[in-house]
Amino acid sequence: MLDGVFDHTCALGQWGPVMVEFVHHHALEPAPLERDMRRHGIGVHHVACFVDDLEQACERMVEGGARVVVDAETPEVRFVFLDVGPAMGHLVELYERTPYLSELYGRVARAAEGWDGTDLFRER
Repeated sequence: MLDGVFDHTCALGQWGPVMVEFVHHHALEPAPLERDMRRHGIGVHHVACFVDDLEQACERMVEGGARVVVDAETPEVRFVFLDVGPAMGHLVELYERTPYLSELYGRVARAAEGWDGTDLFRER
């Protein structure tokens, strides 16, 4: 892993069984990271997938032609963004399911229960 800056904020929501994440990048360094993370412009930025074995999944993706753009970790989770080429039109994010992520996904899903669109922003 290289040192860099991946400063962003996000808003999380739920659309049926799918978590939706709106991302805004504040600072991305070094320059190749900024280029890769902003490459696709406005629209779908990435699709995230839980995997059983992050190392193995990344190896398979790279063997299939993907390129690792970000390999980072927080105290709660390690995650990898891969550029899978122009055919997909977005990045792929892989991470292993952790108690932190399971709780986060569950909390977002529960907050969306019964939402009918009347109140755009809800906190629970």
